[in-house]
Amino acid sequence: MKDFIRFNKNILKTAGVIALLGSSAQALEFGSMGNLSASMGGAGVALRSPFGLYYNPALIASGNKTRLGYSFGTSIREHNVDRLLPVLSNLENMANTFSNLSSSLAGSSNGLSTLTSAATSSSGAAVATTAVLAAAATNSAAGSTNSTTDATNGTPDNLKDIIKEALKKADSTNSTVGTATTSTENLQKLFESYKSANGGDFDKLVKEVAAAAKKADIPQDQKDLITKVAEGVDWNHVKFDDNGISSIAIKKGQSPELDKAMKDINTILDVFKSNNINFRSQNGIALQLTSPYLKSVIGAIAIGVFNDTHGNLNLQSDPSKLRLIVGSGDSYSELSTSPTGYTFSKSDKSSYDNHSLLASLQNGDSKVVTSLFILTEVPVGYAYSIELPGSNLNVGVALKYMRAYSMYQENEFSDFGSGFASFQNDIRNMQVANSFGVDVGVDYDLNLFGDSALSIGAVAKNVNTPTFNFTNATVKIKPQYRAGIAYNGDFFSAAFDADLLPNEVYPYVAQNSANRLLSQMVGGGARVGFKYVDIRAGVAYDLKQDSGVILTAGLNLFGFLDISAQVGTKTFEYQGYTIPKYADIKIGGSFSW
Repeated sequence: MKDFIRFNKNILKTAGVIALLGSSAQALEFGSMGNLSASMGGAGVALRSPFGLYYNPALIASGNKTRLGYSFGTSIREHNVDRLLPVLSNLENMANTFSNLSSSLAGSSNGLSTLTSAATSSSGAAVATTAVLAAAATNSAAGSTNSTTDATNGTPDNLKDIIKEALKKADSTNSTVGTATTSTENLQKLFESYKSANGGDFDKLVKEVAAAAKKADIPQDQKDLITKVAEGVDWNHVKFDDNGISSIAIKKGQSPELDKAMKDINTILDVFKSNNINFRSQNGIALQLTSPYLKSVIGAIAIGVFNDTHGNLNLQSDPSKLRLIVGSGDSYSELSTSPTGYTFSKSDKSSYDNHSLLASLQNGDSKVVTSLFILTEVPVGYAYSIELPGSNLNVGVALKYMRAYSMYQENEFSDFGSGFASFQNDIRNMQVANSFGVDVGVDYDLNLFGDSALSIGAVAKNVNTPTFNFTNATVKIKPQYRAGIAYNGDFFSAAFDADLLPNEVYPYVAQNSANRLLSQMVGGGARVGFKYVDIRAGVAYDLKQDSGVILTAGLNLFGFLDISAQVGTKTFEYQGYTIPKYADIKIGGSFSW
């Protein structure tokens, strides 16, 4: 048993480390290019900056300055994986709790040993607690089918015989006493007789179960566990068959150890439903040619090179195969949970094959998915300014040549090591595809004084849904819609943006998972500028993610040196360190004249 726990504990730790070290991506939400917008809550649709070509091509014609900007950055965001960390630290206690429960329910280690052997020999048994739980659930349903000794004439050594003896002791009418032996006695009839005789009052039965457990031939910690569990059993929903207990419902709050173990089991299931570690690197350079003369003759133009590198690692499982059904041979059981407690009940091989997480792991239906998507855009933008009384209406369009590189890999849990070893070779042989994209935007400037303005903008990016056809997948970048408002001044600026619709975070996840990762950002900030330095700050919030409020800040020195950062307020603890669920940092610079 100890070898089994150690074996599976190492596998689960490996899965956690894989998830924590893997790179994955916020791939194709709107994104944040350039330091100015990134440090002002991500707002850029109405904010004048060198990267107007990225945020809203209409901004190319806003104002009268030529601008040059460059920015290099990286961000990381995790989704749900941090919840595994407390489970890893408590794994051995959880396994011991289920081991004690299993032994208490069965009275022997045969069932546990059989199931343990099956679990450790299968490639899919990556989660130790699932296999240990399998033993507990199976034995609780089946009881000790090899018992031929009358529990009332000997010492009980499993829960079935303990309950049988308790029923006979608790039945004051002695209506349950008969000539049948333990091996043939109908436990359900004994139970129904007790309920009828006692009017549904189970206090006497609970006391007798504790008394029978006290003298049972089992270790003391198992006696204590049975006593606690007996007090929390929902006896109205206990069922028996010829082999023992077929269904038993246990209320929460009776055993802290069992409650903690069950909480960890639910955490593992939730993580399998939806998880990601995300990495994104956005880098770009943009030149915006704008002047009063140029605008009056042909309009304003801009050119740039933008690179988006996205990686992805997540654990994927069939949503229909996430039930805790366990067992082998002819004995299968299911554990289900509710806000008030847990139910162990009998199941069958068909349900196991079609709906069990353990079977999914064994059959390779649950996988470790790694992918890399690198997108380079070369946009050329044009904007024209229409003069209105006291204001300007700017309209713009950007045509983009887009070149994408893709790598997508699925590995079974047992094959992840070899799959990870081939990762470098897969990168060298990444698939390549080309496409074109179109962005359109509008910006209205209410001129105030000098070159300052109150601006309102809106943009539709990738309106043609650029498509990249790879051998293993077709990646579509869907349109993104955003609106914003800004005050653009020489020494002070403020801006606010909002995504009008949710955006898909990553194309592969969106295609292959029912639980699509989405992003919908709102945010804004302000800038205060001096001769050689400007300072920026802001806040943002993703309506579809769990990163918390995102705080942003930036500092520019002498124009050519700029640093910006974003950090989410949602954090998790790992080896004594507090780590944010989302973080982004960029360095760059900009000039305008």
